[in-house]
Amino acid sequence: MTVLAQSAARLGPRFVYWLDGTVSFVMGVGVALLAMPLTAMVGWPLPAEFLLAIGLVLLPWAAFNIWTARAPRLPRPAYALHLFVDISWVIGSAALLLIYGFTMSLFGLVFIAGQGLAVAGVLLLKLVGARAMLSRA
Repeated sequence: MTVLAQSAARLGPRFVYWLDGTVSFVMGVGVALLAMPLTAMVGWPLPAEFLLAIGLVLLPWAAFNIWTARAPRLPRPAYALHLFVDISWVIGSAALLLIYGFTMSLFGLVFIAGQGLAVAGVLLLKLVGARAMLSRA
């Protein structure tokens, strides 16, 4: 945790929001455009529209993260929304693995677990940089 906190401090508290915004945009476009083949590759019974919806939801989330990265000060309700969405994403990823993991391909397991762990890491960085983002004038 100490190494993570020191690394995050060197990068600045805004870095994680730029990163989240950029990755969310790329993932959103990619998942929306490739929903049909990704659904087959993941190997679960959910329809392709599920991944299409996830991809489309990631686009305004990307914009919100970019707005956050550019904001001089992060309002507490906006920070609470960041925490809520990231925690929900991690829980949702775990739920998908528990419910559909037995039907998923190796690709699907790695894909869902990998992005869930990545979001958990982003959440941790947002927590580490919270004081700096919330107290900026």
